Amino acid sequence: RTTRGPAGEGTGTLKAEEDFFHAVRDQSLQYKTLSASLQFNLEMAAGTSLSSRGQLKIEKDNRLQISVQPILGIEMFRLELTPDSIKLVDRMSKRYMAEDYSRLKGESKIDFNFYNLQALFTNQLFLPGETTLSNNAYKRYRWEQTTDGYTLWTKDNTGLEYLFSADRDEKLYAAKITNASDYTLQWDYSNFRAVENQLFPMKINGNLSTKNSSKNSITLNYSRIEINTPLDLKFTIPSGYERVNFSQILKMFDSL
Repeated sequence: RTTRGPAGEGTGTLKAEEDFFHAVRDQSLQYKTLSASLQFNLEMAAGTSLSSRGQLKIEKDNRLQISVQPILGIEMFRLELTPDSIKLVDRMSKRYMAEDYSRLKGESKIDFNFYNLQALFTNQLFLPGETTLSNNAYKRYRWEQTTDGYTLWTKDNTGLEYLFSADRDEKLYAAKITNASDYTLQWDYSNFRAVENQLFPMKINGNLSTKNSSKNSITLNYSRIEINTPLDLKFTIPSGYERVNFSQILKMFDSL
């Protein structure tokens, strides 16, 4: 049951910036663990597409796992992210990857981290490179009032821009990360429903546009969300699997 109107169409009285910030932050989903079934659809710039079922599991601030299960619950890929590493098991090709973020970043100084990614998947405000939002964090955003509510804007140390849109009911309904000269990631939340008396978007649309006008998109539809229940987060790498690096994994997805 959708509650309190569609995203971006809130009807409440607009609060002052500090109170609005606290309302958006405090009414976002409060959880220690989260488990959800999902259906995702990828549309690639080259015209190819991929659809599959899967599972998302999060142990807040500790690890995030995505299991891709296209056929009758048979897992083909499992991805795990933690605050300092990324792992992937490819059961199709009997390969795995395990890398530290520090190695993947190389010389890049981008601030985006595990906690920011976790926030994107769970409809929460964040500051690039930070792990939490303090009471005074609203001062680190530039605020612009809109007909729907507010847009909050900030930058990281590389000049990458982060914009968040929330409506008059203090629902975060869009996030955008952009380096205008190179790429833009647009992340939209919709179909808000009650999860244990808390509002949560059951649908996410993500679009990545690049400077050469190519566009890739992903749609995530959540179902059967459970919070604060015990999770099995084992991540085992079968013996005999070949270890590959991150660039080899990217080439695999390019071929797909």
